[in-house]
Amino acid sequence: MIISVINQTHGQITDAAVQNAIRAINCQIADDFEPYWSMGATLRLEGKSGEGKVDLADMRGDAVLYLWDEADVAGALGYHDRTNRGIPYGFVFTDVSESLKEQWTVTLSHEALEMIADPEVNLLVQGP
Repeated sequence: MIISVINQTHGQITDAAVQNAIRAINCQIADDFEPYWSMGATLRLEGKSGEGKVDLADMRGDAVLYLWDEADVAGALGYHDRTNRGIPYGFVFTDVSESLKEQWTVTLSHEALEMIADPEVNLLVQGP
C-alpha cells in the first residue's frame, strides 16, 4: 500500500518537516508494525492538484492522508474514512495538535497505522 501525504497547512509545517516525519514513520512501519501485523505500507509526500479535500488526482497511491491546518471535526486530532468508491483517506489537524501541545507527528503516525490495519474503516473488536 502506498499512502500519499498531502501538506495543506499553508506553510505552517514545511514540506521538509513533513518529509522528515514520513521517513521516521516509514521506518516505524517497516521495523515495528509490519513484522508483527503482516501488513505494510509506504508514505510519500505528494503535491496538491486542486481545491478541496479528496481529489482523485492526488491519488498516486492507494490512499491519501492530508495534513490540514484547520479541523473540520471539533476537537479531533485526526481521523480516517473512505470515499464512496472505497478509497481510504484521512486527516491530521495541526491546529488541534498545536492547541493541545501535542506533536502533529504522533497523529500522523497513528492515522497511518490505522489506515494500514483498517483501510475500509470497518473492523471492530469487542472489549471486555
